[in-house]
Parts: sequence; C-alpha cells; structure tokens
Amino acid sequence: MRNLSRCRWTMLALMLLTLCQANGAPAVGLQPVEQVARLVSLILIVTCFSAGLVAILALYSMWRPAQVRHGSAHVRNRPLHCAIAGLLSLAILVGMIALAANIPEPVQGLLVIVTLCLAAVLLVRGGSMIAYDVGDRMLASMSSRFLGSVLASVLLGGTVILLAGYLPILGQVIQLLLFVMAAGAALTGRLGVEKSAQRGVEEQS
Repeated sequence: MRNLSRCRWTMLALMLLTLCQANGAPAVGLQPVEQVARLVSLILIVTCFSAGLVAILALYSMWRPAQVRHGSAHVRNRPLHCAIAGLLSLAILVGMIALAANIPEPVQGLLVIVTLCLAAVLLVRGGSMIAYDVGDRMLASMSSRFLGSVLASVLLGGTVILLAGYLPILGQVIQLLLFVMAAGAALTGRLGVEKSAQRGVEEQS
C-alpha cells in the first residue's frame, strides 16, 4: 500500500510539473538546460538560413554573372544613387506592409505575398551585386588567384556580410545599410546594365 501511495504522489507531482511547464511557469532545475537548448537551436536556425541565402546568391551569380558584374560596377560608380533608390524601395515595402494591415484578409494575404516576393527579388539581385563587390575587393587585397571569379567573390562577400550579423548592434546596422544598398543596386544596377548594353550596340554600329 505504501508503495502504491508513493507512486500516486509521484504521478501527481509529474502531472503538476507538466502543467506548470505548459502554462509558462518556471521549472526548477530545467531552466538552464532549456535556455541553452533554445540558444543552440536559434544559432542553428540562423546559420542554416545564412548558408541558404549565400547559396541562393551564388546560384544567381552563376545564372547572371554579367549582370552581377556590371551591377556591382554601377554601385561603385554611383553609390549615392543606389542609396537613394534603396531608401525609396524600402519605404515602398514598409508602406505596402502598413497597407496590408488595414485591408480585408483575402486581399491582405495577396498583398503580403507580393511584398515578400518583391523583397526577395531585391535581396537576391541586389545582394549578389553587393556581395560580389565586397568579395572582389577582399580577393584583390589578398592577390588571390580567384580574383575575377564571380562565384568566388559572391561566396566570400556573402559569407562576410552574414557573419557581420553576429556582431551585437553594429552588425545589424551594417546589414541594414547593405540591404538598403542592395535594394538600390537591384533597381539602378539593372538600369546600368541596360545602358551599358545600349552603348555597346551603338559602338558596334
């Protein structure tokens, strides 16, 4: 009987502990373990996301190497234009998000999808140009044999930019500024490629 009563009290204690954890109450002896597990899972998620983003930028640079190279040159030549265009595009994205919060749900979902697609296009196209610019400068300073390779420059530059995000506050500020430049590069860099192509055709004619 004593053993049965002890089992009952043990089961009751386990049930109460489970209810406390489900309701968000602190669990004695499990908090440090949970905090470490959450921290490790967060680091893994951020690392996987960063690696996936670098891989997407690399694939885009392999698909459009000339566009990435010319767009990066346009960013170097006209950084102020890229910054202004990036701020305008960022303001448009924020306005679309604010508009989506005040419209009916069916249209709201569609507008959110459009906004996310636009942000992804700006990030991939402009990010590959910015990553190429950063990586190309680093390869040139190291006199690397990979200098001139679009893929190597994008991989190196994208990795450095994403690793900068691990710096507290400063890293996020740097990434925000680079995102603005990337958005501007995606817009003005495309125009720069078209203008250079038109000049090439005119010179050949």
